[in-house]
Amino acid sequence: MNNQNDNSTKLCAFASALDPSYGEDLQLKAHTWARQHNLRHLRVTCGILRRGSTFFCARRGAMLGMAGKWEFPGGKIEPQETPEACVVREIKEELGCDFINLNLLSVIENFFEMNNKKAHQYIFNFSGELDTDIYNDKIEFDSIEKDKNVIYRWIEIEKLDEFEVRPDNIK
Repeated sequence: MNNQNDNSTKLCAFASALDPSYGEDLQLKAHTWARQHNLRHLRVTCGILRRGSTFFCARRGAMLGMAGKWEFPGGKIEPQETPEACVVREIKEELGCDFINLNLLSVIENFFEMNNKKAHQYIFNFSGELDTDIYNDKIEFDSIEKDKNVIYRWIEIEKLDEFEVRPDNIK
């Protein structure tokens, strides 16, 4: 593939990652580009919750990839789902409450290895609030998704280096 076409495909991949309304054709081009480069293509969201100088983080359970690492809550964007709808859905599934007053903070592109396979990822980071205060009184608690064995904790920003975090969405 020549350089101009390769760059065009990358732009299509980026447009598709940003907004699924660009159409299935561009989403297909993004996945095709990733396959041609032997990459797993992922689009994920993160819900960033802040309380003073602490951030709400999740430690991945033993049954999940990258077990034991800390990250912001969120998950994979489903086909034809917007990043906004995804982060709201994921927070609802993980915490049982609504993620409100969303604000897109950033979109990050990452290349990394996962399970011995190279991956290409777009991360949509949203700030927001929970529609409940039940998580404000404790420092650490379990997920409502008991099968995933995820632990949540409010982590002081100056202590973040003490935790093994996924560098693609926290550091």
